[in-house]
Amino acid sequence: MASIRSLIAQSRPLTDPNELRRLPILFLDDPHAAWFDWNLWFHAVGLVDFTPARKLHFSYYDQMIQAAVNAQGVALGLDPLVRDLVREGKLVTPFKQTTVPARAWYLLRASASADKSDVEAFVAWLLDEIRTDGARPRRASRGRRSKASRRS
Repeated sequence: MASIRSLIAQSRPLTDPNELRRLPILFLDDPHAAWFDWNLWFHAVGLVDFTPARKLHFSYYDQMIQAAVNAQGVALGLDPLVRDLVREGKLVTPFKQTTVPARAWYLLRASASADKSDVEAFVAWLLDEIRTDGARPRRASRGRRSKASRRS
């Protein structure tokens, strides 16, 4: 994810992941958040021996994303968590390349509670939310916009 302001301020939009070398990269230093590993993303898009212009490290995901919104650098984002910021034009996804983390979430129910109506209702609601989220249109902003087309 990159701030629209930082891309507008540049002379040209990002078109190739190799161009990230000239920008600050925002890193999340959380051993439990392996899906935000830039090295995996660099490898997935074919970048080797990557050295960014600058690195900024964060302990918390929300702070890293706010730094991207504030045009302090480029961050990796998890689609469900940044989708609204992209939709609002506060962040852009400059490349078509995406990666799917090798992580997943699981829903576990204790056998003693599996037949309880409130548990069944919660599970039904959660699965419906997942299906609804997957069905939502994802209009990712790409490239550069003029200041006149920015939303306030």
